[in-house]
Amino acid sequence: MYSDLEQALARKPDVAFITNRAACTCRLRCRPLARLHLFIEKPLSHSLEQVSELTRLCEEQKLTTCVAYQLRYHPGFQRLRELLGAGVLGQLLSVRAEVWEYLPGFHPYEDYRRMYASKSTLGGGVTLSQIHEIDYLCALFGTPRRVFSMGGRSLRWRSTSMTWRCPCWSFRAAAAARCSSSCIKISGSGRPSAVAP
Repeated sequence: MYSDLEQALARKPDVAFITNRAACTCRLRCRPLARLHLFIEKPLSHSLEQVSELTRLCEEQKLTTCVAYQLRYHPGFQRLRELLGAGVLGQLLSVRAEVWEYLPGFHPYEDYRRMYASKSTLGGGVTLSQIHEIDYLCALFGTPRRVFSMGGRSLRWRSTSMTWRCPCWSFRAAAAARCSSSCIKISGSGRPSAVAP
């Protein structure tokens, strides 16, 4: 493992694993990486700036590039995709995906107020931290035709990033989809749990 990009590239690797914060991912110098296959931690970036340059370089060099959305490879997801493809479930009218986590418990080994997920300047926030559900809905149903979203942040968590969101989408294959996520833990009953900061 190297902390200096030039030192690492001097070893002439075939693959680069990019696992830095979302705000930094596409701020890397793309030119030196243009000859390497890339495995990039999700999300690719917190903005579209420099994404087209990275895409162009990878296409020119015919490089394999993968963003770390491992839920696409889960056997349960694969089976659902097969069932949907075969039409076994009939015509879908709506889809709902939910993910709830407790922000202070995200990474118990670090102070949640200082980690990337709590800071919008580092690319944090519920939309980018809990992006797997968005990815697998798009993998199942394609690019949404329309998107409407609400979101906000809880002042209780002392976070500068969004701590909850509820987007609604319209897909060709499903009349409506909702993907709710929050960093405020919900109990099994569906009611907010009593949590202490």
